Amino acid sequence: MRTFIRSVAFRVVSITMVVPFGFIACSKTPLEERLVAKDQATRAQALKEAGDLALPNRNRLAQPLTRLLHSSDLATRMNAADAVVKLKLENDGLRDTVLDVLIKAGTEEAIRTAFFYRVSGRWNSSFFRKGNTMWWPDHGMSAPKTKTHYLFGPKELLIESRPEFSSPSITEHFVYGSIKKAPAEMFDVELRSQDPSATGKTKRFRFLPDRKTLEIATDAERDPEPTVQILQVVDATWTPEAGNAGH
Repeated sequence: MRTFIRSVAFRVVSITMVVPFGFIACSKTPLEERLVAKDQATRAQALKEAGDLALPNRNRLAQPLTRLLHSSDLATRMNAADAVVKLKLENDGLRDTVLDVLIKAGTEEAIRTAFFYRVSGRWNSSFFRKGNTMWWPDHGMSAPKTKTHYLFGPKELLIESRPEFSSPSITEHFVYGSIKKAPAEMFDVELRSQDPSATGKTKRFRFLPDRKTLEIATDAERDPEPTVQILQVVDATWTPEAGNAGH
């Protein structure tokens, strides 16, 4: 009996996959670098991605953005400052660095951004003083039961009354006019009521080093001893989008 052996030939086929270079480059570009990209659409997409991150992961962007705030390129510094402000990032020294970048830029938009970065949030009107004389908002003998909160948003200032035993309510609206940088930690801000016939009033905002206290003075330039309103921060994270005005 004969045995037949059939030879079988195997063909080896090699497959080469081609991946577009742009896909690789984009996927490897760190988020912080896209936040300061020259292209506006790229920055907008990166801001959305960063804003969707969980808070701990979003806060990790503070360190690389701090490095970019010291870039030799002005556009990179400004875009990094814009990202920090919009993402509300915090880190040791980060706030001072951002303010320094914005104020040195000196443009009207940069000064406005610096002011809102510093003031945004919910503040409580604590007391008034003129020289060595101090009084409570209602001129009573002790702190009033009804609180008055100042809600600073990017477009308007809301004044909210918060009675002890009833629901809070918005009592006044102001829009911002011109905002100018004054010496040190101060800004001169024009506030306009919603009444079109009313003229705006310029008040001087002074931020104390503790970052928790704000002084607002009227006629600070003309009066050597103006009346000063003292506010204490209640919630620095408050924003109009949160929808908690009056709650």
